[in-house]
Amino acid sequence: MKTNFQHLKEKLKKILMTDLSLTSKLNTTCLIYDNEIQQFYCLLDHGISITMMIELCFRNHEAILKQLQQGKPLSEIFLFKNKRFNQYFKFYSSFLSIKDSLKNTFYMVENSDGLIQDCFKKMIYPLFIFIFCFVMILFLNDAILPYMEFMNTNQSDVNVLFIMKYIFYLIFFFLIVLSSLCLILYKTNSLSILIKKSQFMKMIVTHQFSFLLANVIDTGLTTKTCFEYLHTLNSSFIRLISEDIFNGLKKGQNIISILNENEFLDKDFIKYFQTGSLNASLSELLKVYAQQTSLKIKRIIQKATTGIQIFSYACVGMIAIYVYQVMLYPLNMLSGM
Repeated sequence: MKTNFQHLKEKLKKILMTDLSLTSKLNTTCLIYDNEIQQFYCLLDHGISITMMIELCFRNHEAILKQLQQGKPLSEIFLFKNKRFNQYFKFYSSFLSIKDSLKNTFYMVENSDGLIQDCFKKMIYPLFIFIFCFVMILFLNDAILPYMEFMNTNQSDVNVLFIMKYIFYLIFFFLIVLSSLCLILYKTNSLSILIKKSQFMKMIVTHQFSFLLANVIDTGLTTKTCFEYLHTLNSSFIRLISEDIFNGLKKGQNIISILNENEFLDKDFIKYFQTGSLNASLSELLKVYAQQTSLKIKRIIQKATTGIQIFSYACVGMIAIYVYQVMLYPLNMLSGM
């Protein structure tokens, strides 16, 4: 009995190890990097065979060609390292050719996702200054402040350092609580609550939705068909918005009334959508809205970063004054003797 149990245990272990290895190969065999797909896209429509292009551009060309010979389409074979790129490509390839799918995917990644990346880049330097100030204040409090107290310095100088320290503590505590709240909402699929309450978050979600909708409309699909495809996209909020609109259209509701009832959409988007629908220029109006919203988001980020910079530079100035005073204390003590 014991021997049979050990035999079954070893057999089960082999099966599990085999399954794990197969899963690993499927996930990584045809992994494609950004520079590879850009090279592949540049070679399209230049009279080069698909086989030759795959061999020239992809390091995993053998695995790709093997699956291609088995009858799988490239849209199913391609697996991009960039998750957002992969998400958009899988969506577009469900109703467009490989070339058009790549073209529209590049457009979305550059124009929609590029906005968020630009905003993060602008915030890196102010946040670095802010963290540097906090580290310097902690250093002054822990290493320099005891020395200043020993020398019977002005108590107001000591109090200001304490105040600065606890202001930074409060700011960091607030940021940690806010980040934790956002993480909890994200993990529990309740981030929609924050978007419904925040106009800034609505603008970000609607900006991406507007760009994507305009791009899909440019492919020649009808508005209803666009929403039918969009609600299959693996992007939670765009899918929720599109699904709500598509279900309303199937019930015969007016699209403007559906948009007005949607809690994720920015109200300005509805004005542009309504104007574009009446003038047969919906795609152009949606792009104009997206551009205008992009400028608004950048202004808000710019104001926030400017405020962080001013606060950080003021703290740096105060730190410089205290360091200068510390350097003068020995001279003041000698002159008083």
